[in-house]
Amino acid sequence: MPDVGYAIVIAAGPDEFFVAGSDVQVTFLPTTSGPPIAGLARVEAGRFEDGRWVVTRLLAGDDCVLEYVQAKAAAANQSGSGLRFAGGGPTIQHVKLYRYR
Repeated sequence: MPDVGYAIVIAAGPDEFFVAGSDVQVTFLPTTSGPPIAGLARVEAGRFEDGRWVVTRLLAGDDCVLEYVQAKAAAANQSGSGLRFAGGGPTIQHVKLYRYR
């Protein structure tokens, strides 16, 4: 039987989220007025210690699905930027988005 992916997404502010999960892909699509495309401004892997966010690694495009999802979205004239959570146990990522046309 294949692994079952899971995730939880928590809004931390406008265009800012904490995402925890394993074996899933999360895609961000704007639902409010403004530029129609969401991009990943900053993605951090980390953990919480004593209630504070501790960054363990800054993630680049090959660690996310940034290039793939944005290229696909641009080709379809749609928005989309995403995060990939590989199997092997849960991880937490903190993401800040930006919007563009």
